[in-house]
Amino acid sequence: MRAVTIHQPWASLVAVGIKTVETRSRRVTHRGPLLIHAGQRMWDAATYQQILTELDRSDHPPPGGSWAVWLSTLELGVVVAIADLSGVLPADRALRDRPDQAPWGWFGRGRHGWMLDDVRPVAPPVPARGRQGLWIPDDQLIARLGVSADG
Repeated sequence: MRAVTIHQPWASLVAVGIKTVETRSRRVTHRGPLLIHAGQRMWDAATYQQILTELDRSDHPPPGGSWAVWLSTLELGVVVAIADLSGVLPADRALRDRPDQAPWGWFGRGRHGWMLDDVRPVAPPVPARGRQGLWIPDDQLIARLGVSADG
């Protein structure tokens, strides 16, 4: 099992099944269970408005009835989901495979799309210290999540 830290609200968008491609500058060889950790950083006001506009345009119903309310409740420094990292594609190919992901990632040249499938939200979210890049969660975190190291 591995983990990745993602800024909010992107991490929680993975947890609710809206964001299914995480775009990164690096490829990884890991396939299988991947903890989705919400980092300590939030978006700025302009990004918040852009995200809210995209969410309001989407076909996804807002958890709790309002995207604005949902965004205001997001936690930082917690594991919000477990996904299966099923593949890593060049970003342009990932976008061709999943065109609905255009608002939720940076699909520019030289980027890679980490394909996230079978997402299981972690409720309630579990506090954890994140790291940059792909990281290995410690045994205590895995135990708190109630999962095996194999997912």
